[in-house]
Amino acid sequence: MVTMSGTPSCPGCGYPFAAPAAPPAASAPRHKSFALRVVAVVFATALVSGLAVTALVLLLRNQRPDCSPGMIAIPGGSFMMGSENGFEHERPVHRVKVKGFCMDSTEVTVSSYQRCVQGGACTPPDTKTGLLAELPETAGNCNSDKSGRDNHPINCVDWNQADRFCRWAGKRLPTEEEWEYAARGGSKQLEYPWGQQPPAKDLACFDRSGANRGTCPVGSYPAEAFGLRDMAANVSEWTSSRYTLYERKVKDVPYVAAGEALGYRMNRGGNWLGSRTHMRGAMREFGGPEYHSADLGFRCVSDGPVRGAMTQRTAASNTTAAPRPTTSPTNEDAVPSESSEPSEKRAPQPEKTARPPRATPKPPPPRVDPPPADTPCGSFDNPCQ
Repeated sequence: MVTMSGTPSCPGCGYPFAAPAAPPAASAPRHKSFALRVVAVVFATALVSGLAVTALVLLLRNQRPDCSPGMIAIPGGSFMMGSENGFEHERPVHRVKVKGFCMDSTEVTVSSYQRCVQGGACTPPDTKTGLLAELPETAGNCNSDKSGRDNHPINCVDWNQADRFCRWAGKRLPTEEEWEYAARGGSKQLEYPWGQQPPAKDLACFDRSGANRGTCPVGSYPAEAFGLRDMAANVSEWTSSRYTLYERKVKDVPYVAAGEALGYRMNRGGNWLGSRTHMRGAMREFGGPEYHSADLGFRCVSDGPVRGAMTQRTAASNTTAAPRPTTSPTNEDAVPSESSEPSEKRAPQPEKTARPPRATPKPPPPRVDPPPADTPCGSFDNPCQ
């Protein structure tokens, strides 16, 4: 029905109505475009978040690496190396940045070093030559010559022997910068490895004489910076660094010091024979690579978990071929014996040159497992001697 105005009307409704409008044709593509934009934003957010998490993980690993048992994680950072109150070669103080690394909690013990000797990778300490035989303070105090010293630090070893052991154990000697950074608590700038308190006999193994002359079992004293033990005393410790003037690190120096020319290596930390002065974290000492003494030892570091000892990695290359089975001599090799026939009836025999005896190959050295981590003295598995 159509009203007078031409507007459709609903019969019986009493009012006019309009027909419903058709949905716009462009609405469907608009919804699809919006959904694609949402997916793109979500994907980009996830990608950026993943990259940020990865970067954070790598940063944390560099700051505090994963370490093997018996080693302590030293987080990376920077510190002011040297001391204005120390000796001349401790100056000038300069900033050094150190990456995170792992450090043995104690000095390498006699028992650990002996395992390397038994495996053929290390040589025994030299206990008979050099200053050891001349100075009454150190003579007779090489721990490898004494019974009951398995848990004492190995001493009387030179730089090459220390370097060889750390490589055998899958580690390395610390740099001078790493050693001082660890001993001084990183950016805390500690005067001594335990803090600012002056040395005392209940804090470290030092200034021992008379009946007590010699080293102490490792880990006998309270933990120091980062939880390390015996950084201040017991034995001084070899580092991998060559002697270098600190001045050369901050400016050009026109001359070469004697220690630099001779290729001396740095050793750090006090020892059982030294005084309080030698226990400062910034204290520097050095010696030739062949130098060895009863007050000098070492500890090792690594850049992460130790993967295995050198003896395991080189076992295949050190294995000699099995000897070939020997056989009885052939007729050609046999020496003609005397005959009862007249000599003129025998055919002349050519001269035979004697063959050199075959060298018997030496058996390969026995396989030796890497040294177990040195545990602090006084634990259940490692009682004090």
